[in-house]
Amino acid sequence: RWGRRLREYDQVVLVWWVPTIQGPVYLNMLKAMGRQGPTVTVICHNVLAHQPRRGDRALTRALLDRVDRIITHTDEQAEVARSLAPGVDVRTTGLPLILQGKAPVPSTRKSLSHQLVFFGFVRPYKGLDVLLRAMAAAPSVKLVVAGEFWGGVEPYQEIIEELGLGSRVTIDEGYVPSEAISGLLSHADALVLPYRNGTASWNVALAHAHGIPVIATSVGSLSTQVDDGVDGLLCQPDNVQALAKAIKHFYSPGVAAKLRQSVPKLKTDKTWQNYLQALLED
Repeated sequence: RWGRRLREYDQVVLVWWVPTIQGPVYLNMLKAMGRQGPTVTVICHNVLAHQPRRGDRALTRALLDRVDRIITHTDEQAEVARSLAPGVDVRTTGLPLILQGKAPVPSTRKSLSHQLVFFGFVRPYKGLDVLLRAMAAAPSVKLVVAGEFWGGVEPYQEIIEELGLGSRVTIDEGYVPSEAISGLLSHADALVLPYRNGTASWNVALAHAHGIPVIATSVGSLSTQVDDGVDGLLCQPDNVQALAKAIKHFYSPGVAAKLRQSVPKLKTDKTWQNYLQALLED
């Protein structure tokens, strides 16, 4: 029914990241629209799911083969899209920063809190378990973990208990609303993104918008969003020792302050201009 309604439009934009859920729905809509219907653009946050399921690749290929344009957020994801749909126009643009309400005011706090933060939807590929194990090598540092947990919080609580981190790790389980992000980040020295793999993330820009540096792994867009040694630190993914070393280096005398001074100021106009240009240009 929706597919038939959409025949009246000039352009339809689909957002894609969970093939087994969205695939059948989108394919039926596209079939109902017909090949002579509106121009169809699909925005791929992830071309293939981070935790792939059986049939993901076939569903993704079937969808991408029926659209006119694909937008990805990294060159790596663009290559994946081209491999699945070689005849489709693939465009790459940075991920624009979405801020709800007033623009954040960067913290003016001068002293270190010796507190790091990890927040967002907690899934295995984001490497929270790696971060917890790295925390055992940084005894003077605390960590706040805030977000919804994929598959439950219990496996992470077991690691915390195993390593004796109960007094240094706080878990605030549940969705983090936009209005709570400023408070969460303003008390932290840095945001940590210990991803095992990934495509693109808003979190680097969010941290920088709040005036704090980022400690991240060199995967996906993180390796280009974080300027290693300038506004944050990068390390190897899925490597406890490498992440622990980065955290220790961050708290070496003068390092955190130097990184904080170099955090880029918030700039959103260009990212949205590039995004709209990729979406609308013929």
